[in-house]
Amino acid sequence: LISKARARTFKKSITPGAVAEDNAAESLSSQIPPSLTSASAEDNFNKDGEEPANNEESTTSLRGTLPQKSGRGNVEGPEARDGSTGDVAIAPLSLRVSSQIDEEDNENPDTAAHSNTTNALPPHSPIGTDEGINGGVLPAEVVIEPIDVQIADDVDKDIKQRARVKIWFYIGIFSVVVVVVVVVMIVAIRMKTPELITPQLSSVPSNMPSMIPSIAPSTARTAVLQNFLSDENVSDITSLQDRTSPQNKALVWISDEDGMQRDANDQNFIQRFVLSLFYYATNGENWSSCYKEDMHCTSSPFLSDVHECDWFGIWCNNAREIVSIRIGTGGHVNSFNLDGTLPREMTALTSLEWVDFNSNKLKGEIPVWLGELTNLGMIEMYDNEFEGTLPDSLFGLPNLKTISLRSNRLGGTLSAKIGQLSNLESLYLQHNMFYRTLPNVFLSMQNLKEVAFHNNTFSGSIPMFERSTKLKLLKLNDNLFTGTIPENNGSFVSLSKLHLHGNGLTGTMPESICRLRTQYQTLRELTADCGDSPPEVNCSSLCCTQCMID
Repeated sequence: LISKARARTFKKSITPGAVAEDNAAESLSSQIPPSLTSASAEDNFNKDGEEPANNEESTTSLRGTLPQKSGRGNVEGPEARDGSTGDVAIAPLSLRVSSQIDEEDNENPDTAAHSNTTNALPPHSPIGTDEGINGGVLPAEVVIEPIDVQIADDVDKDIKQRARVKIWFYIGIFSVVVVVVVVVMIVAIRMKTPELITPQLSSVPSNMPSMIPSIAPSTARTAVLQNFLSDENVSDITSLQDRTSPQNKALVWISDEDGMQRDANDQNFIQRFVLSLFYYATNGENWSSCYKEDMHCTSSPFLSDVHECDWFGIWCNNAREIVSIRIGTGGHVNSFNLDGTLPREMTALTSLEWVDFNSNKLKGEIPVWLGELTNLGMIEMYDNEFEGTLPDSLFGLPNLKTISLRSNRLGGTLSAKIGQLSNLESLYLQHNMFYRTLPNVFLSMQNLKEVAFHNNTFSGSIPMFERSTKLKLLKLNDNLFTGTIPENNGSFVSLSKLHLHGNGLTGTMPESICRLRTQYQTLRELTADCGDSPPEVNCSSLCCTQCMID
C-alpha cells in the first residue's frame, strides 16, 4: 500500500474538526482493494497467510474482536450497547491510519514495526504488488473504526441552523426592499408636481400691515389654484390666503381633499370650487342634511367624490353647467339649517336660473351681485334673516319671473324701478317691514299673476292695477293703507283672491268688484273690515266672503 521501499508506520488520530484527517483517510482508502474494504479480515486471509477456498464477497461486518478504547473511535449505538464482541456493524466506516515515521529506522531496521502493529510486513514481501496483497500481508496497520455519530449529528445540525438563519436574513432584507419600493412607487404615482407660478408682487407698498391672518399654500398645487382663482377674479387673493375664511377652506379642499382632483383648466373647475365655497360659507358642517359624508342623504351629499351636478339640490344642463341650486324646504319638512352669508363668488355661475334657499338662517343683505346673474329667473329665499331693502340691481334682470322674500327682516321703501321687471309674474314680500307708499308702477307690469304685500307697514292709497289682466292673487291686508277702494275697470278678470282687511280703508266696496263674485263668479275670496259696528267698509255678505273686525 505504500509506495516507498521500506515499510513505514503512519499514525494519525482522527480529531473532531481536523480536515487533514479525512483527506488522509480518503487517500489511503482509494489504494485499498475492494476485497479488503468490503470483506472481513478473517474471510480474505487466514492466520497462515493462505487464501481460503471460499472467496465470495463478504458482508460489511468485521469478524473478530476490535480493540475497545475509552477515547475516540468507540462504537456507539445499538451494537455497542448490547455488549457483543463478535460481529460489529459499521455504519458509517472510517479508516484510521497509524502513521508515525520512525526517525531512526535507517539505523535500526528492527524498529520499523510499530508496537500497535498487528500484521507486520516481512522484509522479503513485495510492496505495492498484487502478490503482496493477496498473500495476506498488510503493509501497515489498518484499523477500521466507526465515526463518532453524535459529533457528526451536532455538526450537521449546526450547519443547517446557520443555513436557516442566513435564509431568513436574506428573506427579511428582500421583504424590506420590496415594501420600500412599493411605497415609493405609490407616492410617486399619487403626487403630481404642476408648474409653479410665482406670485406677482404689487409695485405699490401697503401703508399698513394686514391684520388678517394668512398662511402659505400647503402644496404647489394649492399655489397654482390660488393664483388661478385670483387671476380669473373668482376670489380675491386676501380671502384665499385667510386661513379662517370659507374661501381658504374651499381652496384647501379642492386642492388636497377632493377625490376628483380637477385641474384649473377643467371647464367645470370654477363651479366646483364655488359650490364648495357655498358649503363652507353657509356652515355646511352643521347642515341638518346632505352635509359632507352624510349617509342618509337622498342623493350624493355635498363634497362627494362625484360630479358636482350629482350633489344634492344641484341641477345642471346638458353641458354640465349649474342652472339651479335648491336647498330649501320645498317638498321637505325640516330646514337644512344653512347659516351664514351667500358668497360673491356665486356670480361665476353664469348659467344659474333658479336659487331656492327657503327656510334657513341666511343673514346679511340681499346680495347686490345677484343682478349680475342675467339668466336668473327665480329668487326664492323666504323665511331667512335677510335685512336691508331690495337692491336696485335686481330690477335689471330681464328674465326674472319670481321674487319670494317673505318672512325676513327687510324694510325701507319699494323702488319704482321694480316696474322695469316686465316679465315678473310673482312678487312675495309679505311679513317684512316695508313702509311708505307703493309706487304707482303696476300699470305697466302686465304679466303679474300673484302679489303679496300683506303684513308690512305700507301706507297711502291702494295703487291701480288696471292693466293686470292676468292677476289672480292680490293680498294687501294688514298694512296702513287709507282712503277708499278703487273701482275695477275690467282689469281683474282673472282675480280669484283679494284681501283688503286690516287697513284704514273706508267707504263702500265698489260694485264692479262685487260683480266678480255675483255675476262672473271668478272671485272666490274677498275680505274687508266690514265686521265692526258701524263698519269701516260697507260690504254685503253676498259680496264679501269674510268681514273682519279691525
